[in-house]
Amino acid sequence: MWHCRSLFGLSARWGFHPWGGVFQLLFWAALIIFIIWVIMRITPQTTRPTTSGADGAIATLDHRLARGEISIEEYHQTKQVLSKG
Repeated sequence: MWHCRSLFGLSARWGFHPWGGVFQLLFWAALIIFIIWVIMRITPQTTRPTTSGADGAIATLDHRLARGEISIEEYHQTKQVLSKG
């Protein structure tokens, strides 16, 4: 029977086996992809809550005020406009 004990495409009995290295690379790539897939399926996916509409705009406005990008007067004017809309 045909026995091929190869490591990195080298076989003790038949010499160099040209497909050994290719199949070994495919095996390890498939194993790594499978492990990553399992880890992604097991770990919980965390997503940031999304805010839409005026609530999201007001939250952005709050952040801009906190970072000092806008003045308090601009903040109150813009918040008043957003609250009406």
